[in-house]
Amino acid sequence: MKKQALILTLAIALCILLFGIYFAFLIHNSAKENAEKDQTARTLVTRFTSSDISGLSFNMSGREITLRRRNGRWILPENENLPVNADTVKTLIDEIEIITAIRVIDEDAKDLSEYRLDTPVYTLKVTAHSKEHVFYFGEYSKYYDGYYFCAKDNSKVYIVSSSYVETFNFEFEELLENDTLPDISSATHIDFTSLNGASYSFDTESLTKEEKRLWDALKSLEIDRFIDYGSDKYGTYFLLSPAIAVINKTDRLRFAEGEEEDIIYLLVNDSEMIYTVSSKDDSLAILLEFINK
Repeated sequence: MKKQALILTLAIALCILLFGIYFAFLIHNSAKENAEKDQTARTLVTRFTSSDISGLSFNMSGREITLRRRNGRWILPENENLPVNADTVKTLIDEIEIITAIRVIDEDAKDLSEYRLDTPVYTLKVTAHSKEHVFYFGEYSKYYDGYYFCAKDNSKVYIVSSSYVETFNFEFEELLENDTLPDISSATHIDFTSLNGASYSFDTESLTKEEKRLWDALKSLEIDRFIDYGSDKYGTYFLLSPAIAVINKTDRLRFAEGEEEDIIYLLVNDSEMIYTVSSKDDSLAILLEFINK
């Protein structure tokens, strides 16, 4: 009987202990959430409305990029004909619409060089309501996993998440709305003219061995990367008198061999965007063979 009473007492004590731990856990989480909310409120740096942002300027791979919103679309003022990828710009806008800091480091910094904010690693410029807002990213802090940060003409220094810098760290071609190749694999007719005037015209349902080699090479074709833009650059990439493939009498691909081995430059239809191409297996060598026939 005494043994049963002891077991019951221990069971009750254990239950009380577990309930105590559970409630302590709830209180801790609640306090943590409140603290995080307070921290967010205390470290809001600036807020924009995406529709009010009409310009962005930032460093990307050592290159200064400027974007402007004009007549409802984004352009690159350096070349307004380059098609800008609206989804990419939206990603950038979403990231900087609300800028918050991990914490305030210095309320009134006397020496910005201490944080490398006198010679910033990155500079971000946001134009909203016709006013340009300039922000500097200084040295990276391993301890906080973020960058020292301040606004121009403001001595308050923050630590901000490295995600702000990472979002703007991408390749230039990702900013563009790149061309796409026609569906060559389902083509019913191909016309091809080489650099030296050799021509092939065939239906894909009935192929000679040579025509099949050419069609297979064209089917394996993929756009590798954006290189340059503009008809004034065609001479640089040997595209003034290119080899031409016409797919289904509608889509036109223009090819030229580069100075380096296994480099082929490409123009798609009437676009002035210049690309290099890639392909599987030995298809690139076969295509080069036909380009130079």
